[in-house]
Amino acid sequence: MKNKLSVFAIIAVIIIAFTTCKKPVPELSLYVPKDASFVLTIDSKAIMDKIASSGITIDSFANIFNKKNNEYALHWNDIKNSGIDLDKPVYVFAKETNSMQAGNITSSGFIAQVQDAAKLEAFLKKESVGADVLSGSKYKYIKLKDEVIAGWTDKVFIISFVKGGDNSKGNYSTGEGMASQLQLTTLFTQNESASIAAVDGFRDMLSKSGDIHYYTNTAANLNTAMIPGMAKANTLLEDSYSEGTIDFEKGKITATGESHYGKALADILKKYPSRSIDKSMISAYPDSISGFGIASFDPKVLIDILHYLGVDMMADGFMTNLGFSTSDVVNAFSGDIAAIFSKSKNPATETNIHGADFILNMRIGDKAAFDKVMTGLVNKRLLTKNGDQYQLGSGGGHGFVIETTGNALLIGSGDELIKAYETGNVKASLPADIDKALNDKSMALYVDINSIFNKTSVAGNAGNEMMSTARTTFKDFIGTADKGDGKTIKGSFQLDLVDQHENSLASLAKFIATMNKEEMDRKQDKASIFMDSIPAGQNDSDESSQ
Repeated sequence: MKNKLSVFAIIAVIIIAFTTCKKPVPELSLYVPKDASFVLTIDSKAIMDKIASSGITIDSFANIFNKKNNEYALHWNDIKNSGIDLDKPVYVFAKETNSMQAGNITSSGFIAQVQDAAKLEAFLKKESVGADVLSGSKYKYIKLKDEVIAGWTDKVFIISFVKGGDNSKGNYSTGEGMASQLQLTTLFTQNESASIAAVDGFRDMLSKSGDIHYYTNTAANLNTAMIPGMAKANTLLEDSYSEGTIDFEKGKITATGESHYGKALADILKKYPSRSIDKSMISAYPDSISGFGIASFDPKVLIDILHYLGVDMMADGFMTNLGFSTSDVVNAFSGDIAAIFSKSKNPATETNIHGADFILNMRIGDKAAFDKVMTGLVNKRLLTKNGDQYQLGSGGGHGFVIETTGNALLIGSGDELIKAYETGNVKASLPADIDKALNDKSMALYVDINSIFNKTSVAGNAGNEMMSTARTTFKDFIGTADKGDGKTIKGSFQLDLVDQHENSLASLAKFIATMNKEEMDRKQDKASIFMDSIPAGQNDSDESSQ
């Protein structure tokens, strides 16, 4: 008897430990479908507090996004008195499916907690004049417009939108029986197992701090494309997802991201360990760098992926016609790739935002395989060779140089730049924090936004004001990816702003306000030009004839 009691005690401890350690279910996540391809959670209170901390009122911030002459514009005063609990995070989800039977169906939803159901109903009636409030299964609903229907209980408010497919029927005037209303019924009545709350990765994401959380279902996103062989790709990406957070801080916007791979893809990636990027591919650039992208990986992973997808035979068949195999292409390159660019020194293009000098460096792996690939392309006249240079086709005229010397295939804006890059006598220097951020990373992307704007001029008063505002707002962007372990890869992103003392949301709000003003000014200028082009007296004669 004692032994039996001991066994029951152990089981009880295990159950208690499991239920204690399991992360609590976020209430609103119960109303998000499990197969959503994209989910966003927004901490509205944190964001409003950060805006207010910079001396900008929420009303003035909200007015930036309103059209001044739109009598139907929704104002912040209406929103804050709508009965929605703005102190709690709100959810947004979207998904899209494609099938031969139903065609393309896009659906989305906005989910928030209800603070006052009576206020909410009054608010919705005001926003949808003449529409009837109907009762569905366990909820009320009202049609707002087209395929948009709002539903609510005493606790939860959902705006539902569904377009396409055979279910987009029903009573168009009331919304009853339409796909958007049917989705409301599903969301309000679904069990936890059918919701995003059942996904452990989603719960893990919400346990991290952030103003905004995002989640993407990789396989669900793939369902939107009707491409032959995509079903096999779905199995490769099964259980794969990405998640992360976004924070608005003083002087910068920071984001973190994690990509998690399912078993099928992880089994392939584990065979090819991540590698660190070679920073010398960047530092050899002989000019001030405006931006770069760099990555290091084992290209042989592509062979395994093609084989899993069942398209390796087809790929080899195509490559054979060119005189080489898929393996030759993969072995030709080491997997170390870098693209670096700077503002053009050519006086004819230096004021053009598209005028840039650049180099693309693709390191050669197996020289014999590389030569075989290049020879095949030349024999098929896809390339023409002249010494150590190549050109596309036989005519060239593409405005860039292709060279292969040493251990790399180099594509650049000019031969002089490529030669200086290869010599390495003059080397670029990166800001210390950017250089440090590249250590032990597998990928990186950097753009010196401010330097690009400072070296670019745009004709016209509107363009000058827009460019001036951009110069005083944005500094640079850096994004990096860690070396993955086959199962997960982590990354971080940071957009730095010029004003390091103001919250980044406030800086963005001011920038958007300036852009809106520019748009309004341009429309007024166009209207004035049009009116000036009308011959004098024509308006009067038109009016008198009426």
